[in-house]
Parts: sequence; C-alpha cells; structure tokens
Amino acid sequence: MPFCPSCRAEYKKGTPVCVDCQTQLVESLDSTPDTADMVDIYLCNDEQMADRVRALLEDEGIEVMVRDHASTAFPVSAGEGAEQRIAVAASQETAARKILADAMTDGLLAGEGELL
Repeated sequence: MPFCPSCRAEYKKGTPVCVDCQTQLVESLDSTPDTADMVDIYLCNDEQMADRVRALLEDEGIEVMVRDHASTAFPVSAGEGAEQRIAVAASQETAARKILADAMTDGLLAGEGELL
C-alpha cells in the first residue's frame, strides 16, 4: 500500500498522489515522523491559504508541514477557519522566510496570513 510522506495517509495500490497534500506517494514510511526540527514560520486562518503557502514552498524544494495551533505533533487539518501554522525544517527556515516575504511583497500571498 502506498503512503503520503507528508500527512502519512495510506492509499489503495495504484494511487499515485495524495489527494490532500498533492504529494507523490511512497511505498513505505519511517516508523515515526521527525517533526522535532520543524519551525513555525507562517500563520493564517484559511485552509486554502495554508495550501497555497505549502505549494509555494514545496515548489522551491522546501519540506513543509501544515498543522493547527493546538497540535505539537504531526499535521492536523482542523477545517476552514481554524488557525493553520506552516512549519519548515529548521535548516530551511531562512530560505522559506525569504520566499514568503517576497511572495507577500509581490502580492502573491494576499490576505490575513502573517510571518511569525
């Protein structure tokens, strides 16, 4: 069975991409997700905005995790209107912050989101 490396969902054989994360599925996962070195860098209250930020960063090769503010573990989708935090690997924090700051300046990320 294939798995999503981002949200760790399991799919039926033959499914190539996670329907939630739009991430290529893999055949196996590490036994435990390593989220200890993830740093929250962006906050918004819109699930679609969180998806847009995630896609923007992933397009630049940055590992991204979306989680609600109450979760200190693996990502949780709390639904529309819930506080969404975008976290990246600590080693990629500076690059991710620059990408998001540039996108905000260019108007690609308009709305109520903010850099943390």
